[in-house]
Amino acid sequence: MRWTSTLVFLALLILSPPAQAQEETQEPEASDFVIGLSAFNMQVISALEQQPTRRVIVLPFTDMQGMRNRVTLYITEQLITAIAATHGYQLLDSGHLAELAEKEGLSPFDLAISPAYKQVASQVANTSVVVGVVTFLQTRAGVMARIIRGESGQISGGAQVYLKAAGEIRALLGRDIPPELEEQQVETPEAVTTADSQEPMEEKTETRELPADAEAETAVETRATVTREDTGQPVSLEGRNEQSLYNEGRERYESGQYDSAIMLFDHLVESYPDSPLADNSIYWSGECHYSKKRWQEALNYFNRVLTAYPFGNKVPASMLKTSYAHEKLGQAAQAVAALEQLIQRFPDSEEADAARRRLQILRATQQR
Repeated sequence: MRWTSTLVFLALLILSPPAQAQEETQEPEASDFVIGLSAFNMQVISALEQQPTRRVIVLPFTDMQGMRNRVTLYITEQLITAIAATHGYQLLDSGHLAELAEKEGLSPFDLAISPAYKQVASQVANTSVVVGVVTFLQTRAGVMARIIRGESGQISGGAQVYLKAAGEIRALLGRDIPPELEEQQVETPEAVTTADSQEPMEEKTETRELPADAEAETAVETRATVTREDTGQPVSLEGRNEQSLYNEGRERYESGQYDSAIMLFDHLVESYPDSPLADNSIYWSGECHYSKKRWQEALNYFNRVLTAYPFGNKVPASMLKTSYAHEKLGQAAQAVAALEQLIQRFPDSEEADAARRRLQILRATQQR
């Protein structure tokens, strides 16, 4: 389905630095809208400078569901204006590629790897195609782009920036952002029958310390409790700060107390959705479900990382585990696609090495 394809392919195309050993890397600060967007445009132009051609097509940016709105179109227009003001670039009409994406039901990020694109690739030879997505999180917006080589569809550069949230965008544009974009939701795939597959690589552990002032911050008052699975004693979550919740969640995961670990991680994300620990917490909740052989629930959590925190350090690991969960659910085609996307997006990562090994097995199995 279109939505499932968009969610899977989005992670492939997010242009962030490889996260092999940066387990502790925190998300970048959100920038003022005007300053951040100007910096984003300069990043794209700098990436274009590295290309062998000065012919450029900018496809209209979309939201995460592949839909355009006033904000995505405004950002597209600002980028086109910046490129046009830079000497030496020839901007070409994007109409035929945009129509192709719409006709085939593809997001811009799906376009270059679709069979339909391969049929028209010769028409955009010697051209750089810029595609992008604007994703609205709770207090910030992420603008992501990649540059693809027209004739091959290969990634050859890109840019990303966090912008301060919807309020600043409203103030600048004088328009409301559609309510459905305030906090985009992750689509839940349909459940299917399970199938056996190879167990995943052992995950690395990490500790992502918060700044000193954040460490002192206490959680929103709640009456939530979790029960220790080893002693059966309830433990209150009231007054807990995010680092404390995360550390105990990891301890419980390591000791096999998966259900109470999920409660801790989920409570952290609910109370601190903008915490630098939120994406890791969602990932480890997915790992807990995976360890309990709840494949569909695990897949939902891993997809959440890819869509809600696309700049996070857990994107490669989530892509890998998404493939494993698809395989457990008997979704071989989706499993292979996720592995291929991981290898293309993070070719030098440990997760990509594991993906290559697993791909060999899956392809050999499919050929039997």
